[in-house]
Amino acid sequence: MNVLHIIEARADCEDVLQQTQLDDLSIRAFMRQNIGVAWQFRLERLGERLARTGELAVRHNTWGFAGDRATFVLDNDLVLRLKLYWGRTMAVSALLSLQWEERIGWVTVVRTTGGDQVVFYAWQASI
Repeated sequence: MNVLHIIEARADCEDVLQQTQLDDLSIRAFMRQNIGVAWQFRLERLGERLARTGELAVRHNTWGFAGDRATFVLDNDLVLRLKLYWGRTMAVSALLSLQWEERIGWVTVVRTTGGDQVVFYAWQASI
């Protein structure tokens, strides 16, 4: 291999590295722009699973700022975060349903440790 071939090979490698870096940056930018679509898909999939199989146990739940931020650690290791229209704090034992309503937002039905079914209305949800 002569010097000219080495220089050409190195230039090709640098072009590939630059293109790979650009591809990586464009993929990250695409993901940042479309994270809401990913959340929507994952939440709808969870809602469909709940409709098929019934309930999903909640291992732990916490309440944030004034009770209007809810975090549920589910039995399948997912973490569901809700930003509620109004705050309520209670101990939750199971997630019963999760669905998107066009005029309301995310409608979540849970069962409390006392056995009551409670509906939460959220303007944002994420997994």
